[in-house]
Amino acid sequence: EALIAFKTQLSDPHNVLRTWNETSADPCGGCDLGSNSLSGELSPELANLTNLERLVLYNNSITGGIPEEFGTGLTSLTYLDLSRNLLNGTLQESFYNLMKLVTLNLSKNAIFDSIKDEIGNFTNLVNLDLSINAFYGEIPESLGQLSNLAILCDRRLSDNVFEGPISANFINLPKLDVLDLSENNLNGTLPEWNGKQREMTSMCGFERKPLFGRLMHKCDMR
Repeated sequence: EALIAFKTQLSDPHNVLRTWNETSADPCGGCDLGSNSLSGELSPELANLTNLERLVLYNNSITGGIPEEFGTGLTSLTYLDLSRNLLNGTLQESFYNLMKLVTLNLSKNAIFDSIKDEIGNFTNLVNLDLSINAFYGEIPESLGQLSNLAILCDRRLSDNVFEGPISANFINLPKLDVLDLSENNLNGTLPEWNGKQREMTSMCGFERKPLFGRLMHKCDMR
């Protein structure tokens, strides 16, 4: 029923959902519909797929917001990729209940929100990409609690409207390899590097902003 409810809210020009019917089994593992020219909105009914671990809908034309129900029903999700769509609105408080997430990619949408302190709940997160949206405000210190984070924003937390200083907590994430904060409004001094931490593969976003400090590596601006 959850799949049918989702199907009825989508335009499917390539008929990729033709096999979904009332007798279709709910996917216990994953739903991968990336790059299929789908349009429409995300159905709250998807939250009834309580065993879903992967939801991949990148590079479509899905509009509207992320339903509040996702945060209460999809708590088994480890991989969520809604990038390159037309999503807008804010992230509901319940969204931060998705504490099993390892990969979260919401890049290239039009989400307008601040990042809440509750992002510190995502302690399993390894890859995070929120780039090219309209996130604003300061980057919360609780981001420094994500000790498994290796790639911050899949190379990018860039192209938003973040402002203020960078917390020392944030810069010293022990597994962080790649960091991009370019095209924001950050300021202040770059925190001292943790000498016990291995060198980053790539770190950029400070060349054009009034941030000062020693960088381990720089990556090309895009």
